[in-house]
Order: sequence, then structure tokens, then C-alpha cells
Amino acid sequence: MIRRKGNNMPPRPQVTKEQLIEAALDIARVKGFEKVTAREVGRSLGMSSRPVFTYYSSMQELKADVYKAAYDLYVQYVKGGLSDKYPFRASGRRTIQFVKNEPGLFKLLCYPYDEDPDPSSTIGSFTFFEQNYELIKPTIVREYGLDGDDAKAFFRNVWLFTLGIAMLIISGSCPYTDDEIFKMMSEISLSSCKIYKDFPGLSTGRIDIGSAFAEVLGGKKSKPNKPSKDS
Repeated sequence: MIRRKGNNMPPRPQVTKEQLIEAALDIARVKGFEKVTAREVGRSLGMSSRPVFTYYSSMQELKADVYKAAYDLYVQYVKGGLSDKYPFRASGRRTIQFVKNEPGLFKLLCYPYDEDPDPSSTIGSFTFFEQNYELIKPTIVREYGLDGDDAKAFFRNVWLFTLGIAMLIISGSCPYTDDEIFKMMSEISLSSCKIYKDFPGLSTGRIDIGSAFAEVLGGKKSKPNKPSKDS
């Protein structure tokens, strides 16, 4: 029997890597990040799960790319605010807009993925906080004159408020209008900016909170914290 010489090259995948990521992103957007499985991705594309493993050795690799795609979309929103006349406030508005338009993706970015066994994973709330801080830090330094620990503490205070509002929005139980949300956000920004300027060292614990309250309420000068024996 004469055997014909055939092409031993593996068949080309029917989908691109970008199509896989987009399909997985849509699943995370609608059904939640935990539903991003090879079978679900394949089903959404009308095929088996095999194409996923043409490009990825594990689902963790695909999920890392899905996280990055969600974050890149979020960055587009925030950068639209950072080009505004009042960039920090505008970036806050754009964040709330992202939460309303993409609640599933914001949840993906903010809340740790419990099934992720890799402690070095870039998926989770602390990573998202750090990424956001690095993105917005230059604006805080330039617009409010805060730097170092003060800048990070300022951002932390505003960010925690934003997370609380986001949870209300995602659950469908937010009782506040956009104007009310932005007013509260501005109040927190103003008060945090003032307190770190008026009390240098507060963000690092070098000022006693009790004496700081006494100064605000009664005009008494706050005292630095006494260093402990362990410091």
C-alpha cells in the first residue's frame, strides 16, 4: 500500500486567543468570575473546551488574562476622568459610572477569587487597590499636595467609601442619587485632605488620635505619640 504524504502540522485553532478572552469576559460580566470554565467558554463559542487549552496550559492563565481585560476597560473609564479640569473628582465619577455599567466586572476586580490557589496571583481586592493607587497617585500629588503615606491614606479613605457605594449599587439597594454620592465623595476627599495637612504624621500613627480630637474640638495642641519600647 502506498501511503500518501500528508501534512503533519496540527490543525489551526478555530478561534483566536482574543476571542477566547472576550468570551470569558462576557461570562464573568453576566454570570460571575466563578463561572469562567473551559466548558462554559467553549459552549459560548459553539464548540468544545479544547480550544481553550490550545492557548493556555491552565484556566488560571486564562483567568489572569480576563482580569487584565476587565482592568484595562476600567482604566479607560478612569483615564477619561483624569483628563478633566478636576481630575480626582472626575475619576471618582467615572468609577461610579463603571460600577453601574459593568457591575459584574467591578465585582471581579474588587473581590478576591476564592478558588485561586496561587498566593502570588494578581487577582483580588488588594491588587486592585494598589493598581488604582499607582494610577491616580500623580493626580493626588499634583492636585492636593499630598505625598508618601499621606497620599496613600487619603486615597484609601476615598476608596473605601467608593467600595461601600459600589456594594450598594451592585446589590441593587443604593438609596442615593449620583449627585448625593458625589457630594459625599467630595466631603470625604476634602476632610481627608485637610486632616493630613493639619496633622502631619497622622497617617503613620505619629500623632495621638485622642489629642488630635481634643485639638479639633477645643483648640488644644495635639501631641506626638510617644515611641514604644519596641519601636
